[in-house]
Amino acid sequence: MTLVLTNANLIDCVRPGVVAGARVTIEDARIVAVSDGSGPIAGDAQVIDLGGGYLLPGLWDVHVHLEWPRLPAATVAELTVQYAANATRGLVESGVTAIRTAGVPHFIDVALKRAYAGGRLVGPRIFAGGWFLTTTAGHALGTGFARTCDGPMGFVRAIREQMENGVDHVKLNLSGGIFGPGWDRHWHSFLLAEELEAAFTI
Repeated sequence: MTLVLTNANLIDCVRPGVVAGARVTIEDARIVAVSDGSGPIAGDAQVIDLGGGYLLPGLWDVHVHLEWPRLPAATVAELTVQYAANATRGLVESGVTAIRTAGVPHFIDVALKRAYAGGRLVGPRIFAGGWFLTTTAGHALGTGFARTCDGPMGFVRAIREQMENGVDHVKLNLSGGIFGPGWDRHWHSFLLAEELEAAFTI
């Protein structure tokens, strides 16, 4: 199926300024042509006149936690439904078409990534990180998406399990943040040198 978007004010992030009256041709959900709006349109194409609306590439968010607002004492099934709804409403409908997750429990982000990529649900392209890894008395332990590891082999085991479950990247919380108990401050560091070395060796 061919879809043609016409009469767009295009911001392509390549040329400075706005391209007025632009046309974008899409085939099988992929952009195949961007033009100034001149020339014929295939007779069997679906045409949508944007009426001078603005069109730009999808945005990225490279630090996403899908749980906000958090459901208290939620089951994994409830979290999955909430995360999927947040990803669709809060991201795609706002123009964010790709994300990198920075802490999601139970590998829900991996499951959603597969569902979106397979066309079963509408959602952003996901680079999934699963749980983020920290230490005992580490960062954001009360959030529900932190996994505690201690010692070199603790990090080796956790990272291998993350890989086994299909993550695209691993997030290590090396330092504290701006909320939480007294040990969790941004000037505090958590991992020992041998823990870091083991983590980066995997």
